Amino acid sequence: MKSASQRFTDPASGGANPVVVGVEIGPAIIRAGVFTTGGHALLGKTKISTKLERGPEIVVERIARCIRYAVDECDLEMEQVSRIGVAAPGQILGDAVVASSPDLGWENVPLQTRLAARFDLPIAVGQLYNVAALGILAAELQHPVQRFAAVFVGPQIGAGVRIGGQWQELSALRTPDAGEQQLRSHIIAAQSHPVFGGFRGRDFRKALKKSENIAMREYVGRLAGLAGEAAARLHQAFALETIVLGGALMDEMKEEILTKARAAFEHRSPRGSQNSCALLASDLGDLAPITGAAIWATHRCADLAAGLVTSA
Repeated sequence: MKSASQRFTDPASGGANPVVVGVEIGPAIIRAGVFTTGGHALLGKTKISTKLERGPEIVVERIARCIRYAVDECDLEMEQVSRIGVAAPGQILGDAVVASSPDLGWENVPLQTRLAARFDLPIAVGQLYNVAALGILAAELQHPVQRFAAVFVGPQIGAGVRIGGQWQELSALRTPDAGEQQLRSHIIAAQSHPVFGGFRGRDFRKALKKSENIAMREYVGRLAGLAGEAAARLHQAFALETIVLGGALMDEMKEEILTKARAAFEHRSPRGSQNSCALLASDLGDLAPITGAAIWATHRCADLAAGLVTSA
């Protein structure tokens, strides 16, 4: 953590001591990270509970509080923040409005406007899985990939697909059990469990650390297989070059998840087609959303200022 005497200047930013903040909104936890300009280096992060039951206005206030806490933990001032990026679950309209989010229970919440009332800064709101995929793409892949997807392993299998610099709608993945709302939320598969099905990724991580729960590991294995099948459907729909498996569970069971997912991917792919697409594992874990949000804000706020309108 940098002290006040160690505050940096980023020559590429055109100003003194700027940072960018990336935020993830989850049903239980809000997380904020402070990054150097461009989202290249994490300086510090913090989290607070979401308190969804108190309503969107209180949640927005808690998002603002989490941002301020994260900046303060880095011994910085809000005046040193150049922009804010937010990753939110559900359908996002125009980098600004959470049109529908079953995870948050929100409909038509003008998140950008409400945050802008608290911070006189450029703010960009992006779809959670697209933004997390951007974090993986920008932070982990060593060469440009034109046809890319990230698949996030959990009780809900989410995905972000980027082709030639554009985020893709997932309607091509429609199956009898995939409703329009799921696809707009970028949920492409789901699997519940009578005991563990309601767990979020971080809950799994905590439980897996505490005990060698065979039933839980078997359940995670089934999720990995489901993610592999979803990756095969993505590849068939979009002719991808690279698919990366991400999510908090990768921190605890990366090799097991990757092995099971690859087996399902190869089984579900047409003969020979799987060889044209690399299936890899991310090391970012639960940092992907806030990393991607920082990168999204850095580039997207400039696009918005220039009048470009393509959304994440």
